[in-house]
Amino acid sequence: MIWCIFIVGVLLPQSLAHPGFFTSIGQMTDLIHTEKDLVTSLKDYIKAEEDKLEQIKKWAEKLDRLTSTATKDPEGFVGHPVNA
Repeated sequence: MIWCIFIVGVLLPQSLAHPGFFTSIGQMTDLIHTEKDLVTSLKDYIKAEEDKLEQIKKWAEKLDRLTSTATKDPEGFVGHPVNA
């Protein structure tokens, strides 16, 4: 009788703990892969936004050159049919 209590009281709870341990390791492994995918997606998003920002900078530079040309001779710039 004492052996039955020993088996049920000591060995059974230990055997039940192991599947949970392996399940949590599997879940943590999945979480690491998900985190890696998230970081990759974040880097792709940042790259896309940097590309957009680069296009805006180029557009601003063109406008700056155009404004610089226009302010040197405003009457001549506005008087030109293409610029009017």
